[in-house]
Amino acid sequence: MKYGYRMCDCTVDELNIYKDHCYQHKKILTPIVEFGAVKFTSVEQAKSLIRHILIPQQHADLADALWTLAKENTMLLKEIKFKTKNAAELYQEAVERAWALGGHLDPRTEQSYYE
Repeated sequence: MKYGYRMCDCTVDELNIYKDHCYQHKKILTPIVEFGAVKFTSVEQAKSLIRHILIPQQHADLADALWTLAKENTMLLKEIKFKTKNAAELYQEAVERAWALGGHLDPRTEQSYYE
């Protein structure tokens, strides 16, 4: 499984104003186009900024994750590999619980699935 994360180069307040404007004028939300993307200096900085608070450590340990920067350091890529099907299922359940509890990413972050 491979995921990509990009963060809009704006404040949360600016993003909320933009969302309200788009809603009022029935426009499609394109915050990355509107604000551009943050250019990260390192993988650790990117993980910190997007607040990638995923799941409890015992579930995170079920996967081997490789983190890299791409697209001129504006995208954080995470490639996950599992040793067993059961490990993948437990990991997915933990991710779904994290989303149910309010998500696990900064609201300015867009997530993409590659596989």
